[in-house]
Amino acid sequence: MGCFSSSSKRRSDDDSAAVAGSYTVREYRIYRDIVDAPLYMTETQALQRTARKFKTTPARAKASAEKVMRILSQNNWFGSRAAEERRASDWAKK
Repeated sequence: MGCFSSSSKRRSDDDSAAVAGSYTVREYRIYRDIVDAPLYMTETQALQRTARKFKTTPARAKASAEKVMRILSQNNWFGSRAAEERRASDWAKK
């Protein structure tokens, strides 16, 4: 995907804490991967699978998913996947 301007850049995961009450595209995709896990998987299995996929730990994957869910709920932002992903702090900066 292109950028909006030559100076646009995506935030790193470390920068996400700088924007209070927001989440990154990566955090949203981690959340969505966990939420969309097959029903036959336990929560632990889903977290482990997502952690491997996103090269993180299960604890961090769970924290990201909980953060995104909290923000979506607090702001009443639940909607289509595309709409939820567009709420990410770094979505427009890709």
